Amino acid sequence: MSVIAAMTNTARSLVLLAAILLSACVSAPTPGVSPDLLQAKAGADPARSLDLMRQQGERFAGLPFLGGNRVELLKDGPATFAALQEAIRSARTRIDMESYEFDEQAGGEFSDTLLAAASRGVEVQRF
Repeated sequence: MSVIAAMTNTARSLVLLAAILLSACVSAPTPGVSPDLLQAKAGADPARSLDLMRQQGERFAGLPFLGGNRVELLKDGPATFAALQEAIRSARTRIDMESYEFDEQAGGEFSDTLLAAASRGVEVQRF
């Protein structure tokens, strides 16, 4: 007979209650975020938030931040595809592209754009 089967209903209820109470005392850590940065962010003014994000990015990447980059929010598939196509068309040195599967039409369009880039001397790597 197993230990669980031998327990009375009251004992099983007490074990379940203890497990629930103990689990309420535990909080999962925020994955990948340094506690010192969380503490700094809690007391930081909004103007310093960008600096904290930069510091965390450098810790994750293990590389220093390089200025001159920009971010553009792409809201849907057509906007994303258009931005990718434009980035490929404007590449001058190298393209490292990693993607999921494309349907036949989109795959053909990206292949044509990547082949055009390669023909003008851009190194093209597909992963």
